[in-house]
Amino acid sequence: MSVSFRHAGSFRALATALATIMASACALGLPGSTGQAEAASAPRSYLVNARTPGQTKAAQAAAVKAGGQVVQSWPQIGVIVVRSTRPGYLNRLKAQRSRAVLSAGDARGISATERVTVGKPVTVSAPGRRVTATATRVGKTDPMARQQSHLTVDRATKAHAVTPGSSHVVVGVIDTGVDDRHPDLARNFSRADSVDCTNFGRPNTAAGAWRGKDSHGTHVAGTIAAARNGYGVTGVAPGVRVASLKVVNSIGESYPEYIVCAYMWAGARQLAVTNASLNMFDLWCGDLQIASPAMTSVRRAIDYAAGRRVVNVSSTGNSGADISWQRGESCQDPISVSRNVVHVTSVNAKGGLSEFASHGRSMTDIAAPGEQILSDAVGRRFERRSGTSQAAPQVAGTLALMKSRRPAASNATLVKTLKRTTKAVPVRTIGRECRGTVRSNSCTGFGQLDSFAAVKAI
Repeated sequence: MSVSFRHAGSFRALATALATIMASACALGLPGSTGQAEAASAPRSYLVNARTPGQTKAAQAAAVKAGGQVVQSWPQIGVIVVRSTRPGYLNRLKAQRSRAVLSAGDARGISATERVTVGKPVTVSAPGRRVTATATRVGKTDPMARQQSHLTVDRATKAHAVTPGSSHVVVGVIDTGVDDRHPDLARNFSRADSVDCTNFGRPNTAAGAWRGKDSHGTHVAGTIAAARNGYGVTGVAPGVRVASLKVVNSIGESYPEYIVCAYMWAGARQLAVTNASLNMFDLWCGDLQIASPAMTSVRRAIDYAAGRRVVNVSSTGNSGADISWQRGESCQDPISVSRNVVHVTSVNAKGGLSEFASHGRSMTDIAAPGEQILSDAVGRRFERRSGTSQAAPQVAGTLALMKSRRPAASNATLVKTLKRTTKAVPVRTIGRECRGTVRSNSCTGFGQLDSFAAVKAI
């Protein structure tokens, strides 16, 4: 069960997702369990959800008794990653009849080249971070800033006069990795808050492990916090810092345990904001055996981060469709439908919904420019990219500015202020058949991002 990140051209077709699901093993406790996909003895990874966090140890014991090895666990939310070579492992676990286990599902097969560390789960220490309302000094205008039209459209440049952001505020980039050696990012990068989650969800903080070959994450990071240092481009929040929460492995794949690791890390480290651009469950349905347990795991992690005062931002995706009517009661994206995530879609320079932009009633909160966005790329380079992945970081950067100005503000206050200060976009301008009003519709949600208004109002 792999994940694709949200940029134009990488959106996975429903047919592919369904084929993957049906080829995978069944989930514990769901109707139609046959165990047919478990016949092979090749090692596999499983996600096990304890009924409550307090029952994590008992759930681990049941997982081990069934023939599994605990690779990682998060007792704060009752989620466990298990490896097993036992045929029919999920049926064996079900046979334990443990009241501590709520659900379990087959996450994926493990390749022969993957190194699996089995032992004591990795824990994350809190940083004791204290955010104060102080602005970081920024330098002269960057030479490529004039080519960044979104800074003008969002009124982000004007917001910098109120605050360019505080270095105490850290935004976690849940993505392919970030090139912290890029001159635009080196000064504004937090190594202490960065992590590689691609080893079965076990946090890896080795120097440079957070980097990736693909520029997607670096582009996102630059849009958020490229320094105003007289070089390259300018971020929406040039005074804040970013951290890389890497969730895409060396062959471009990601899995639910990686995502759980990232949100748990963000919560434990008490980051201010996260930005995720992931097609993790592109029209995947909770009643299709494999998805339900993983969806539960991811939602628990998102809720944990939010409970630690992390404001989570996510892009809606690039299907170009109204995703609300495509999803039945059980067909949901755990990130896109979470009540603890701000969902961002893309508009063009005229305020019209981008052709590629996913949208939908209750699936979209806010819109931002997402076409031909100029930002940083791996290896001291710069690129223009289009996608909802390019829109979401502008919202994340704006929230970071708001947090810089008012550190004590609650998540609810920050998000409410963000939504009520948007620019109203006439429905006729959007260019799609949109349901709702100018201030609450299925295309642009509450409206288009206005960074200056949001920062000034907080």
